[in-house]
Parts: sequence; structure tokens; C-alpha cells
Amino acid sequence: MKEELREAVHHGTKAYPFALYRVRKPKRGMNTPPHWHEEAEIVYVESGTLHLTIGEEAYLGTAGDLFMINTGDIHSMFFDSLDTRYLTMLFPLSSLTFQNVDDSRSFLMSLHEQQTGFVHVLTGTPVYDSVREDIRKLLLLNGERPYAYQLGTKVCLLDIVHQLFAAGLTIPTAKKPEDAMCRDILSYLRENFAGEVSLTETASRFHMSEKYFSRFFKKNFSLTFVEYVNQLRIEKAEDLLANSSLPITEIALRCGFSSSSYFNKRFKTLMGITPSAYRGRPGGRN
Repeated sequence: MKEELREAVHHGTKAYPFALYRVRKPKRGMNTPPHWHEEAEIVYVESGTLHLTIGEEAYLGTAGDLFMINTGDIHSMFFDSLDTRYLTMLFPLSSLTFQNVDDSRSFLMSLHEQQTGFVHVLTGTPVYDSVREDIRKLLLLNGERPYAYQLGTKVCLLDIVHQLFAAGLTIPTAKKPEDAMCRDILSYLRENFAGEVSLTETASRFHMSEKYFSRFFKKNFSLTFVEYVNQLRIEKAEDLLANSSLPITEIALRCGFSSSSYFNKRFKTLMGITPSAYRGRPGGRN
């Protein structure tokens, strides 16, 4: 897997590589298009329903459900209920490893080197209650940020990892031959969606015919190429609408749409409201 093709979003900081988001969005349809990243991710559904796809498995999360997404897993999230709220916590496994080589380090390195992963659904497992308690502590630590909260965060994450290993909730991380190709395609599109990216050009880049690439894309991501690129563009437009004063026409062009009219049409189809109406509503990560 090429280093430059990983997701271009950095979670947390180099000094504190942990990010916690409470997510709610006043929209319908796609929330987070298929993507992957090198951080492990824990998802906790607070209310409503959340559709998750991790690899080839689809899950329906309801209030109280816990999910684990391993390093490199291609995943997406979707909800169509406006009362849906969920927490997502991201952290690189390398931040948990120990400098000294000892028996405990081997467990963490097996995760970091993607030799081992964890089961995706934690709801109903013997560790569910204790992991949820660690999540409660993580929320308090990162909300109040008391002295040494960084160390407390690492302790909580290590406790979660320990519990999952101790309960035998591990799975082999053998990947299908096409997994690396899928990650490369997603990373390329996330880096280039705002430009004049096309099916023809992308298929050629990955040495496939247009027809074969279209089938490959639909099979692996459950979306057509155009649907996926439009969702990436709408995702970026959401951010610009919420966090900038740029004119809507300028936002459309910056996100790769050829005209503001087409942007308005696609935005309303996915979001249920026009860009101008969306700009006036609260939402997003808070």
C-alpha cells in the first residue's frame, strides 16, 4: 500500500494522537462514504439508528451498540433518522505500543502490523459493560481535560485493548487480494475529487477497462463511481457551507461541480434541503 494514498485526514495531533467526535447531522442519506484510515476506530451509538458497512459485512446499530473498526478496514456509515447520535473515537495503534521489547508489546505490535484485529460488534460480548465504562471515562477526560488527561486516555484505550484480547475477541486480518486496490482507489478519489476526475481517467490509472472498473467499483463499494464522487463533493461542500462565508457558486466550483445548478440538484437529493437552507441550520460534529 503506497504511503501517499492513505486518507488525507489527520485525527488528533502528533503530540496527542486521539480524536473523539460526537456526531449528529441534520441530513438524510449518506453520512460518511466508504473510506479507510490507519487509525483504529470505536463507534458507540447514543440514539437512533446507524447503518455501518465494515468490509463486506453490513450492520444496523441502535442505541447502546458498540462497534470496532480495525486499521485499514474499508467502512462507511449512513443514517436517515434525524435523532441519530453517535460517538466515534480514533487513535493510531502505534501510540499504544511500548518502547521496551517485552511480552506485552507483542500483543500491540500484532495489531499495529495488521496481523490481528478485533471482532467488529462488541454489543453482547462479556466486555461490553466495562468497555462502555471506559468510553464514559474517555468522554469525561477529553471534555474536562484535567491534568494528565493524556495519560488517562492512553490508560483507557489500553484497558479496552486488554479486555478484547483477554476475552478472545480477536480475528485474523487476512485480506482479500483486491483489498489493497480498493484502498488505493478510495484514497486517490479522496485526494482528487475536487478536480476533473472521471471514470475513464480513473479506470485507466488503475489499469482497467471502463466496463470492468464500473463493475469492480459497484461490487466493492455498493455505489456507482459517479455516486461516490458526488458524495465526496457534497461532504466537502457541507464543511464549506458550515465553516466559511464563500458564495454557494464558489463552493460548487471548489468541490468539483461544473455548475451551481447541478450542485444544488445533487445537494438537495442527498441532503433533503438546498445548500442555502443547509447553511442556515446547525449541525455537524460538535
